Amino acid sequence: MALAARIAPHFARVVAGFVEQEPFIADAARGLDRAISLPMFALRAEHVLDDLPQALDQAGFTGPRLDPVGLAPEVPAMIAASIAREVSSLK
Repeated sequence: MALAARIAPHFARVVAGFVEQEPFIADAARGLDRAISLPMFALRAEHVLDDLPQALDQAGFTGPRLDPVGLAPEVPAMIAASIAREVSSLK
């Protein structure tokens, strides 16, 4: 939430676009000013390497293109903590 609070004054809203269903990325990204692309994918693979850039280019998107959230250094520890919580609750 701290990150969201820091960037909120610079961005008016969150817009979602999808690779395989509506609203498609190209449609969602068209006309966005002062926008950042944050892919909600676990890794850098086909959709992130091919489909996403193609859709953003088609939309004329000029903002920064961040790595997928799954590549954030905190993610492995978050996954491990979730697994540990679930395992500890097993009887």
